[in-house]
Amino acid sequence: MAFQPFGFRFEISSSLPTAKAKAAIRSKKTSIFDAKNGARGWIAGPFICLWFSAFDRYGPMLFGLISADNFGTRVRGRAGSDLNGVLMFTLLIPLMAWVVYKMISEGQATGRQLVVIGLVFLVGGPLIYWSAHRERKDAEPLVRFLRKTLA
Repeated sequence: MAFQPFGFRFEISSSLPTAKAKAAIRSKKTSIFDAKNGARGWIAGPFICLWFSAFDRYGPMLFGLISADNFGTRVRGRAGSDLNGVLMFTLLIPLMAWVVYKMISEGQATGRQLVVIGLVFLVGGPLIYWSAHRERKDAEPLVRFLRKTLA
């Protein structure tokens, strides 16, 4: 099994034209402010983003691209646990490396600060990626929702 902290890939083909596929998804998804759990999200042009809860913004997510296919519509992308959190942590790594470099080069870094930063990124980082990999299948119901809606 491959290490997949950024979720698993999915691809769904449908015989519906692209406009009808988008309309079907919009009509069956839950309203963003509805208190019940269910697939909710947005479609902006060719992009789709779905998640479960109105209150839990760190839960399973699905990001994808809707495109026309010879036979109808194809939706492909990634689904996983807390995709936005893992992406933000990944983007923070080079930023923090630059900040640490600047702190050291200007003589502003203390040993305690470097130890804390090191612990956060050297211990916390692998834990974040491992947790996202372990819980990636939590987004499977979102993929099933799309398959059922586009069938």
